[in-house]
Amino acid sequence: MASAPTPYVRPPRRRSFAGPIVLITLGIVFLLGNMGLLSWHGIGLWFAHFWPLLLILWGGIKLIEYYLAQRAGERAAGIGAGGVVLIILLIASGLVASIVARVGRNVWENVGGNVEMGDEDFASIWGNTYQASDSLEQPFIAGDSLRLNASHGDITINAWDEKKIRVVINKKVVADNQSQADRLMAASKPTLVTQGNEVVLNSGSTSAPEVRIGFFNTTHVRNDLDIYLPRKAAINLASSHGDIKISGREGDVRVNGAHGDIFLEQIAGNASVTMSHGDFAVHKLTGDLSLSGRASDAEIQDVSGTVSLDGDFFNDVSLTNVGKLVRFNSSRTNLQIGSLPGEMKMDPGDLRVENAAGGFNIRTRSKDLRLENIGGDVDIEDKNAEVELHAGRLPMGSVAINNQRGPIQVYLPPQMPFELEASARNGEIQSDFSEVHVQNQGGQAMANGSVGAGGKRVQLTTEHADIEIRRGLVAPEAPAAPAPPAGLGKPPKAPKPPKKLTAPGGGGKPIVSTNLI
Repeated sequence: MASAPTPYVRPPRRRSFAGPIVLITLGIVFLLGNMGLLSWHGIGLWFAHFWPLLLILWGGIKLIEYYLAQRAGERAAGIGAGGVVLIILLIASGLVASIVARVGRNVWENVGGNVEMGDEDFASIWGNTYQASDSLEQPFIAGDSLRLNASHGDITINAWDEKKIRVVINKKVVADNQSQADRLMAASKPTLVTQGNEVVLNSGSTSAPEVRIGFFNTTHVRNDLDIYLPRKAAINLASSHGDIKISGREGDVRVNGAHGDIFLEQIAGNASVTMSHGDFAVHKLTGDLSLSGRASDAEIQDVSGTVSLDGDFFNDVSLTNVGKLVRFNSSRTNLQIGSLPGEMKMDPGDLRVENAAGGFNIRTRSKDLRLENIGGDVDIEDKNAEVELHAGRLPMGSVAINNQRGPIQVYLPPQMPFELEASARNGEIQSDFSEVHVQNQGGQAMANGSVGAGGKRVQLTTEHADIEIRRGLVAPEAPAAPAPPAGLGKPPKAPKPPKKLTAPGGGGKPIVSTNLI
């Protein structure tokens, strides 16, 4: 009887060495980078241009393994799920690196401008940071003004009583090595020149030769400037990147800042500011203030003159103690207040005003309004929001409120005479005053009447919402603070810091909201 045939045994599959060899190669390269034997920007450039060599190495190893397996009568090793994932990651990262290297610095610079990140932030990933300091000094004639042109770096301008200008420079450069850093710093020295009645200071941040840092061609040198200037000198400053702080001036100030926070303090003169990104704050300004452009937060305190805000503001706007006219114009809100001895706080969804004189006029949408103690005429147009008005101690003039698709609440003191006309389409009207005749019927509510004699006119109009006319109370005036004991003098007040500003060096913050005020 014939024996049973021997069952066929499938030859074993060889394990592949392609993946481990590629990983070991990458690991060695990154280890040399961490040890400083290879520069990171060199590694990045090599990978961006020659990453397909890793695929060729992988494929060559697989061919050799297949040939050896055939000669030994064994099954060749496959790629496997892990190998497929590794190949996909390698191809994806290689394509991204190639695109970045090809596009270059210009596109990244535009991206950095929109997200509050400059080319130095990208370049510093690949290069090393080097620092140095320097100084400049020259006489400053009374009556001269300062014009400052700066590119990258924080600027602090201090007042002093010397008849000269002194500039302290703190340099920071991103470079591949110390030699390259020294060359960049030497080529980016700030300069001081006199042109007629104007002293011109150039920060030198863009005068350095272009070098390659990682994937970027850049001339980046950051020069932080501490400037000591006679207090009566006027200032005209332009900066593209960096925070700006100016204090203790007795002259006009003009600032054009593209990226960075701006802080003005103790300015005896007018201030004109244009900005694109960052926070703004001013404390104690005796002249007029003009702010235009785009900003995140704005904080304004103790301004003797007019305040004009023109642009888009993405977070909070706060005004306190403005002696003259307040104007606010944005793509969403147009506002005018005669003067603001109290305060105003505004964010994308709300506006709160307390103690305003000289009239109040606003055109806006989707913004809840709460107004307290407003003197003069009140004229409001709003929609999709709530409007609440509280009459106070200041004599209020005529009132006109038109709020589409939003409720209206008006609080009037009993002793205040007024003549009322109100209508609410598809809504109701409620009144605490018996002199006001109310009709709620047929989807159209009407109210009219006179309280007292010789009162101002109050007109209220809304639709798809209700109107309430309530009896309000006038808060008593706060008692005067007691006088300090004899001989102690008046206690000083601690200065209030800006709400969200950081000291120079912090850089502009990312804009976290796309809502406009």
